[in-house]
Amino acid sequence: MRNIFVFLLAVITVHLQGQGINDVLRISQYDYNSTARFSGVSGAFGALGADIGVATINPAGIAEFRKSEFTLGFGAPLSSNTASLAGTSTDNSENGFQLTNLAVVMTSRPRNFNRKTFNVAVTFQQLSSFREEIIYAGATPGTRVERWLELAQGSRVDELGNFEEGPAFDAEAILVNDDEVSYRSDFDTNLDAQLNRGETISRSGTLNELGVTIAANERNKFSWGVGLGIPILTFSETKEYTETDGGDVVEFFDALRWTETLDVTGGGVNIKAGVIYKLTPTFRFGASIQSPTFYVISDDYSTSLDYEFTFDGQSSRGTGSSPNFDEPFEYSITTPWRANAGIGYIYKVGEFLGFISGDVEYVDYTAGSIDLALNSDNPTDQLNSDFINAQLDNEATSVLNYRLGTELAYGAVRFRLGASLTTGPFADESRFEPGVNLSGGLGYRADRWYVDASYSLRPSDQRYSPYQLTDPQFEQRVDISSSNAFANLTFGVKF
Repeated sequence: MRNIFVFLLAVITVHLQGQGINDVLRISQYDYNSTARFSGVSGAFGALGADIGVATINPAGIAEFRKSEFTLGFGAPLSSNTASLAGTSTDNSENGFQLTNLAVVMTSRPRNFNRKTFNVAVTFQQLSSFREEIIYAGATPGTRVERWLELAQGSRVDELGNFEEGPAFDAEAILVNDDEVSYRSDFDTNLDAQLNRGETISRSGTLNELGVTIAANERNKFSWGVGLGIPILTFSETKEYTETDGGDVVEFFDALRWTETLDVTGGGVNIKAGVIYKLTPTFRFGASIQSPTFYVISDDYSTSLDYEFTFDGQSSRGTGSSPNFDEPFEYSITTPWRANAGIGYIYKVGEFLGFISGDVEYVDYTAGSIDLALNSDNPTDQLNSDFINAQLDNEATSVLNYRLGTELAYGAVRFRLGASLTTGPFADESRFEPGVNLSGGLGYRADRWYVDASYSLRPSDQRYSPYQLTDPQFEQRVDISSSNAFANLTFGVKF
C-alpha cells in the first residue's frame, strides 16, 4: 500500500491512519509573506491596494495602482522552537534565505470617462515557508515496535505494508508466529518499558503562487478585480527517530533507528475575485473570495530501519527498508475555499498621513479533500481517501482569522505595525493553540523607487506524536512551542 502521502507539509505529520488530514490542512494555511509592506501590516490589505501583496487576498486592490511598478523581494525564515518530552526540553533554531516576491503591474487609463484605471499584474509571491528543524529527546515508557505489531497482526508476511511493518519484519523487530498471521516482538512482556528516545525532524520548502490579475477602478468609487492563481509546492523532510535501552530493562532489545525521507512537488490552480467600495474618500470596504485550489501532487517517500539486539550473548543487527519504486506516487488535494472582508480608513493629521485597516478571513477546513486514487485503480487507495476525508469532517473545523494593520507616513518615511490572530484548523484546540502574530516595518518612498523592510513573529504551540496506536493514551506526546519569525526586504521601481 502506497501510503507515502501521509508526511506532506506538516509540522506534526505522521502515518496515514493518525494524521493524514495534515496533508490537506498544511497547504490550506498561508503565512502571506509576500512584500515587506504587506507583511509589515500583517496582511491587513483587504480594503486597500497599490501593493503587490494585495493580489493574494483581494485582486481588486491592483486597480488602485496609478503608475506601473516592478518589485523584487527576499526573505529570511528564522525558526526557533522548544520541544518537550516528559519534562525534558530541547531548544533548536533554523534559518535560510528565499525569494518572496517578483512582480510587475502595468497600468493604463482608459478613454472611458468613468473608468479611471485598467491594470494587469503578473506576480510571483510566497504564501508559506516550511523551513524548520525540530529536535527532542527524553525517557518515556512505550516503543514504536508496538505500532508495527498493530499494523502487522492478521496479515501474512507477503501482505505486510511496504513502508512500516514490512521493513520492521525484515529487520527482525517483529517476528511471525507459527499461525503465520500473528506477530511477536522483544517487547511482548514489557511494552511499557522505559526507553531513551529522540527524534530530529528537518524540513525545507515553500508554497509560492504565480498569479495573473486584471483589475479596474470605476469613477474612483468602486474597484473590481479577478485573478488566476497557480500555486507551486516544494517540500522535503527527513526524520530520524531512535530508541535505546540504556537501562537494559528489555531482554534482547538494544536499540533501533527509524529513518523517513520525503520529497514532494506539486502544482495547483485557483481563481480569485474581489471588490473595493469607497464609502467616502477616506473610508472603504473590501470583500473577496477564492475558489478551492486543486493540486496534483507527486511525492517520493522511503523508510529504513536498523534494529540492534542481543541473542545468546551475541550482538546482532537487522535492517529493513522500503522498496524503490520506478515512479513517484501521484494524488490530488483540493483545499477549501476562503472568503475575506475588510475595512480601511485613511487619515491625515498635520504632516502625517496614514491608514488603519482590518480584515477577517473565513476558511472551512472540513471542505478540503484528498484523492489517492487519482492515477490508481487500487481499491485500498480509495478506501484510504475515504478514511482521510472522513477525518476532515470529524476533526477539522471552520475558523475566522483576523488581521489588523496601520501605516504612518511622514515625508518619504513609512512606519508600519500589524497583528493577526490565526486559529488552528482542528476542532480539538489542544492540537494547535491560537496565538497573536506581531509584525512591524519601515519604508522609504522616493519619486520613482522605494525600499521596504519588515519583521514578523508567529508564535505557536502544538502537540506532536511520532507514531499512532489504537489507543491514543499510550502514544508519545511531544509539546512544541515555536517562535517562527520572518524578515522581509522589498525593492520597487515605478515607471
